[in-house]
Amino acid sequence: MSLLAIEIPSDSDDDESSSSTTTSTLGCAAMKRKMSVVLRSGLSTDSVVQGIRGGEFVMRDKANGRADYWQTFAEVVDSADGTNMEYIACKKCRAPFKHTRKSGTTNLIEHTKSCTGNKGQQKIVGFITLTVSADSKKAISRACALMFAKDSRAFSIVEGSGFKAFVDVILLEAAKSKTLLTVSDLLCEPRTVSRNVTTEANRLRVEVGEKVRAAIKSFGGGMTTDMWTEDYNKTAFMSLTYHYRQSITQKKQLLYCAEYEVSKKKGGSEIHEFLFNRLLPFDITESQCGDVIFVTDGAGTMVKAFNPLHKGNRGKPEIERVTCACHLINTALTHQYRTDQLFQHQEQVRI
Repeated sequence: MSLLAIEIPSDSDDDESSSSTTTSTLGCAAMKRKMSVVLRSGLSTDSVVQGIRGGEFVMRDKANGRADYWQTFAEVVDSADGTNMEYIACKKCRAPFKHTRKSGTTNLIEHTKSCTGNKGQQKIVGFITLTVSADSKKAISRACALMFAKDSRAFSIVEGSGFKAFVDVILLEAAKSKTLLTVSDLLCEPRTVSRNVTTEANRLRVEVGEKVRAAIKSFGGGMTTDMWTEDYNKTAFMSLTYHYRQSITQKKQLLYCAEYEVSKKKGGSEIHEFLFNRLLPFDITESQCGDVIFVTDGAGTMVKAFNPLHKGNRGKPEIERVTCACHLINTALTHQYRTDQLFQHQEQVRI
């Protein structure tokens, strides 16, 4: 990706005053600065790699760079006019990193410790930007088709961000090896994967718990919960989602979607206990939810679950609950009209 050269044509004659020329020149410079900002904001890591390789960008030592990492990294600038592209690249392997005044340095320090590349040698970042041949595409498509057939997997798995991240890690780790590896050399056993899932889940609960507790302490927020039963095995589930704001942005965080314990009744006190027990792994207690508004459907058991006068809730903190307005409207329409009538009058019924 290169900066665009913008020229402002002039219709003036040679005998016009120099002031118009100066104005045109200043306008051109301002336009180029504006375009430079726009292009930098949309610049990707792959574009930087291609630009360095093609000579559109060059690596320049940071003037007065006092931090230790500047011994390993250089600024990426436009080769034509020296514009800083808000990226820096490793002097050993040329791996680029987004870098502005607000950027952290942890990833740079970690890269400095782990990089073993020689100057001029491209790492996997450079290799994956190369054009893939038609034959390679066909081979990959055929392998995917066989995987779907043998393992009974959905075709859409190749679109998933998790699958793509997994393949990226495989490519990166394979590139570190000096010998040719097979996928069996890199993949883990199911038991190892299972342990890592548990470890990762616990790590995420701690991370999410810290964020949610801080938000609740600051401005309360709201939680939406619901229960349903799937048709095949008649298994009941309950979900809980926390809604809060971050600056002026509305955010939400799914806390859990858990199978309701078969041994438990679906009474008010049992639902109350189940709901708040599932918050304990996040280190969130019932007493911390005093400023949180819970939104539920209008089912009698849900109403009892949050009613402080219900016998199972006596002595517990009073929790505010409101009935979901959309659920109320849906219930009213369902009882008022048959399904076929609703479709007939859907143009007249507008919320």
